Amino acid sequence: MLDWNFSEPSINWFVGGKMNITENCLDRHIESLGDQPAIIWESNDPEEHHRILTYKELLFKVKQFSNVLKNNGVKKVTGFAFTWE
Repeated sequence: MLDWNFSEPSINWFVGGKMNITENCLDRHIESLGDQPAIIWESNDPEEHHRILTYKELLFKVKQFSNVLKNNGVKKVTGFAFTWE
């Protein structure tokens, strides 16, 4: 799972591994947890309203973003990163 060498430095996680995190976290729970909250977001600003996403809503958003990535040329084997600001 983890291969590391701090003297070089070199750290590798899940070398050769394949993982579909949405399948493990969302797809398999849709039937039983679909209408229950998956994410409850609360702002640091007390004036801003909180937001709740159910498992169904979150899966829909994940699929939407997946299509954005596909439409921009990202494929299963494409490495990419994004940051939150």
